[in-house]
Amino acid sequence: MNMDSEKLTIYVFSENAKMAEKLLSEYQVVILNLESELLIEKSITCYIDLDTQQQDQLLSRIHQSEHGWTWTVYVKSHSELSEYLCDGLLSQQKISNTAAKLSLLSKTPADKLLAYLWLNENRKLKPKRDRYSDSIYSYPLLNLYHHAQKTPFIYLAKQLESNNFAESKFVDRVRYCRQCNSGHLNYIETCPSCFSPNIKEQLSLHCFTCGHVADKKKFIHQSGLTCPNCLTHLKHIGVDYDRPLEMFVCLDCNHDFIEAKTKASCLSCDHLSDISELIMRNLLEYKKGENAHFLLVHGGNSHISHISLSGNVDKPIFQAMLSWRNQLSIRHKQEDLLIALKFKNIAPFLNAYGEIALIELINQLSENLDLIFRDSDISCQYSDDSVLILLPMTGKASLPVLQKRLTDTIEKIEYEHIYLQIKVWSLPDPSLPEDNAQWLAEKMSVF
Repeated sequence: MNMDSEKLTIYVFSENAKMAEKLLSEYQVVILNLESELLIEKSITCYIDLDTQQQDQLLSRIHQSEHGWTWTVYVKSHSELSEYLCDGLLSQQKISNTAAKLSLLSKTPADKLLAYLWLNENRKLKPKRDRYSDSIYSYPLLNLYHHAQKTPFIYLAKQLESNNFAESKFVDRVRYCRQCNSGHLNYIETCPSCFSPNIKEQLSLHCFTCGHVADKKKFIHQSGLTCPNCLTHLKHIGVDYDRPLEMFVCLDCNHDFIEAKTKASCLSCDHLSDISELIMRNLLEYKKGENAHFLLVHGGNSHISHISLSGNVDKPIFQAMLSWRNQLSIRHKQEDLLIALKFKNIAPFLNAYGEIALIELINQLSENLDLIFRDSDISCQYSDDSVLILLPMTGKASLPVLQKRLTDTIEKIEYEHIYLQIKVWSLPDPSLPEDNAQWLAEKMSVF
């Protein structure tokens, strides 16, 4: 242990005070109980010696407290959450002193999770496997600081894009159902004709005389093997006949085939998907990025997070595609829809909950909206508080279903002060000019 740390005070949660004091004899030890008011204090060095369930509960409480991000926490033994929520076993390292770095930060940093990682170079944001969760993996630290159980990947992508986080280690790769975002999938072999999993392998024979291939049962006669097509008596394998590639038969539609079609059956919603349709995500460990110091110490440029959809393009590209699509639809008599989403009352929300809460809200909305729109739909961030979405080949008849899905999505993320307004326009519009900037400005002015 560190011989220079004689004056360091360590606060101990333990049911065996004498043992803890003996272990930490070179420090000033203060024994605490689980109901200690110390959780409201800042910059605490803490040691936990409790049973695993109590330890995990206390670790979660520390990170949920106002100043838990400033704490340095060690444990005596591993528990389910210790790898993700503390600084490790005290017996394996010397105590880290974060006071110098902590003095550089403001009272309330822009992102407490990022500040927690920045204070100690050894800290990582790690994914934890949870087989009972639809997502299969979660980030315990991220859940405690930002309640991002449902939107971790968008949050992480934005932090990586800003260089606040950096990738540290690859952990796993998981595929998710596009219908419900569950990772509980059953990969099954299905009939390529009707996609039924009710298939059976059958042993087939190939007659060299006429080339006929069929189930072996059709070749069996009392006198031996006879081709049902040309009636040739088959005596020697490799001379008269052979066994080709294994064949299958669908017991639902009676289709014979050589290669089955692999499908993913979602165990959460029963949706059957092609493998290529699944959402694939890499699970990684993260550490603080190069821009973390600048953001936390000097303060980054405050900006509103943007809605991020799969078909997102820059504003000039969206305007060009809008005019092109409008002319194409006029020529071929097709129908399109243009949707505008606009946040209202952002300022009161920011004053009440802060920018991180707004980022989380927009991240949640982005992930939910991505499940509604198609890959062929095109979107762009029109302004800081509004987004445009073009739905090609989508007529007015689709509006009721689309509006219900949008309404259901918005109701899930309703917060006090802030709400989302929706406008929908039918296309083509003969009045839409090739240079449509003014046309769009007039449309958006109706909010």
